[in-house]
Parts: sequence; C-alpha cells; structure tokens
Amino acid sequence: MSHSTTDGISPPLPELRVVARTRVADQVVEILTDAILSGTYAAGSALPAERDLAEQLGVNRTSLRQALSRLEQLGLVESQQGRGTIVLDPTQNPDPTVLSGLVSHLGPELLAEIMEVREGVAGIVGKLAAERATTADIAALRDATDAVRASPNAAACQRAELAWFSSLVDATRNRALILLVRWVWAAYGGAAASFESAFANPRRIARELAQVTNAVANHEVGEATSALMSYARASGRRLVKAARQSVQGS
Repeated sequence: MSHSTTDGISPPLPELRVVARTRVADQVVEILTDAILSGTYAAGSALPAERDLAEQLGVNRTSLRQALSRLEQLGLVESQQGRGTIVLDPTQNPDPTVLSGLVSHLGPELLAEIMEVREGVAGIVGKLAAERATTADIAALRDATDAVRASPNAAACQRAELAWFSSLVDATRNRALILLVRWVWAAYGGAAASFESAFANPRRIARELAQVTNAVANHEVGEATSALMSYARASGRRLVKAARQSVQGS
C-alpha cells in the first residue's frame, strides 16, 4: 500500500504507538522497523511526510531525521528526490539485525529455512574442527558440554549450547566460516526467547553434543561431520517446533 500524497492531501496514517521520552531516536527506529517488517509500510511505498510522521509519533523532526538516517544505514528505506523516503524490501536485506526481525515477524517458516542453512554449514564445521582442533580446543569443548549438562533451566541451556557452538567453530580456524556461522546466529538471536522451550532437556542435549565433542577429540572426521549434522537437524526441528508453539500461544 502506498503512503504518497496527491493534491497535497495526506492519506490516513496507520496506527503506531507513541514514542516514550527516553532515547527518542532509537525508539523511533524500533517502531518504524517493526512497521516495515510487519508490512504496515509495504516495500516500494513512501513513508508519510516528516511533519505528519513526527506528529503521530509525538517526536520532534530532529529525532525523526536521526531515526530515518539509521533506517537508511540499515537498508530499510531510501531517500529519493521527488518521492520522499521509500521503503525497501526487507527480505532482500542481508543485515542480520533485519533478518532477526523478519524471523520474529514471519515466524517458523523463515526459521526453518535458516535451520536448513545451519545444517549445511554444520557439515563443514564438523569436518574442519575434527581436522584442526588443538588440545586447548578439545578442553574448551568438554567444559562447554559439561556446562550444557549442568544447566539449571532452558534459558541457561540455550546460552550454554551457544557457547559450545562458539568453541567448536573457533576450532575450525576458518575466519570466513566463523563470520558466516555468527551471521546465522545473529539472524535468529533476536527472537531467542521464542525458542527457549527447545532447550528444556539439558541432559539430552549434552548427550548429543558429547558425541560431537568425542569425535572431534579423537579427530574422527567422518563421525564428527555426521554427528554434528544429525544434531543440527534434530535441534533445528526442536527450534522450529518451539517457535510454532510460541506463535500459537501468543
């Protein structure tokens, strides 16, 4: 839907919450990002005129301009002469912050696609870690596995599992792979609370991770690759299931 004006008459504005008085520009960024990702402002449409938008949000135009500049840096909008501020297609945006927001709005289906990428990358991670892991890497993995097992609740287990993965990826010594995996993590990290129930059984998760850890420790490339891909597949299913349950319960 378009928000451009004709004959100098502004169209009705969609409902947006009024901004609180702390960190005004940051809150405007959050509100407008949410509106763009949810489709309130569709790709290709123009945002309302600055005066109208600032009035509706309850902010001054300086704060609004700061927010619009940040949105442009994120690749969510583009200022075009004669047209105003145009909304760009967020699904074409590689920024992990934007993708994380899309996961929250588009839900389990997009998450399932991210998990497919994760599973594919897992095979490479398992192979390289088994080939290159040092004694220190193996010790870090064993400590991280123990931390998962000792997790007192799902939230702690989720954090501990992420720390285990970080140790494993570091063991690959491949900087491009480290950046890629962290980009995937960032893509769904913003919605992490929605997946918390997937980590409700720390002991089971620790057993699964221990299989990978032991294979890496023994430098068994085939076993490490297979075990990590199996874990990525199983844990991915749990994450998507948890996300679906979260949507149904909201």
